[in-house]
Amino acid sequence: MTRTLLIRIVSFVDAIDAARRAMESRFTALMSESYKRAYPNMVTAQALSEMEEIIAYLKLKKRAALDTHRHSVNKADPVEARNRLLAVWRKRLAGCRVDAEVHSSIMAVRSLVLGPTDEVDATLTLSVLSRQAHCHKLAERVLCNPLAELGADLNGPIFGFGLQSALGVQGNNCCATIDRLLIESADNILTKYGADYEEYSHRLVRKAGGLER
Repeated sequence: MTRTLLIRIVSFVDAIDAARRAMESRFTALMSESYKRAYPNMVTAQALSEMEEIIAYLKLKKRAALDTHRHSVNKADPVEARNRLLAVWRKRLAGCRVDAEVHSSIMAVRSLVLGPTDEVDATLTLSVLSRQAHCHKLAERVLCNPLAELGADLNGPIFGFGLQSALGVQGNNCCATIDRLLIESADNILTKYGADYEEYSHRLVRKAGGLER
């Protein structure tokens, strides 16, 4: 591990400790009032702990890359460590309050090690919670950002949905149209797109091997 990286890690750890000390007195006061008022601080405390877990994982990953002379039995396994970390994170997130803001703040911290295709279920859950909270821009960003990182679009080779041009979701208008569809009722969608929307929906169901009801 380089000296520069070590200095950065130490500074990051010191910043986490400083943040924890800064919120200590306020957290104690809020807990004495009510659990509900203290909950956002509890989420912050969880985020700080997960930052420490991320630092530990990244140090292990760096160490494993440098220990090329060791036998695999005595060498740290970053893949196994990451899988253990994800298993703990999934259980922890399942116990959190079902709230868009809470899930968003937690997933933002975890994005330091999670890629666009990791934790798809958590990403979809966050999108649903965002729509339920009428945070349509957040719901759009949660879904569209991973697609942008993958260099994909709804009609490209990765998805290959054969999107109807009449629906107007291609190209630069993709996210704007999705945002509009999120806030429109099903009746409005059917009125606007009619047979094109219905035919496209049936095609998606057949492509997925599902049953039309």
